[in-house]
Amino acid sequence: MPTGELCPATVRWMSESVLMTIVSSPGITLRDICFRLEFALQPVAVHDLVTVLLGAGCVKEVEEVFENMKMPSPFEKEYTEETVVYLLPVADCLETFARIFGG
Repeated sequence: MPTGELCPATVRWMSESVLMTIVSSPGITLRDICFRLEFALQPVAVHDLVTVLLGAGCVKEVEEVFENMKMPSPFEKEYTEETVVYLLPVADCLETFARIFGG
């Protein structure tokens, strides 16, 4: 009978897969991480795991604002701005991860 408790080994496995995705592709967006791991993890779980990794200091977010070059209408001359959030691993992310999860 399920009790609603988290299995630490499963949480470690899931967060390790998210961290290794970020380490192997620095500058990856959250949407791309969700796409790469969609066969195993739901997007909500990926968002939660990234939040845990951010709080632990394993990764950092970088926000950049770009001009959206798509014009909504040929008669409009204004460009809208689009904010893109990248995820980058910190220098000692694997050591920090190992300290938190053991191993």
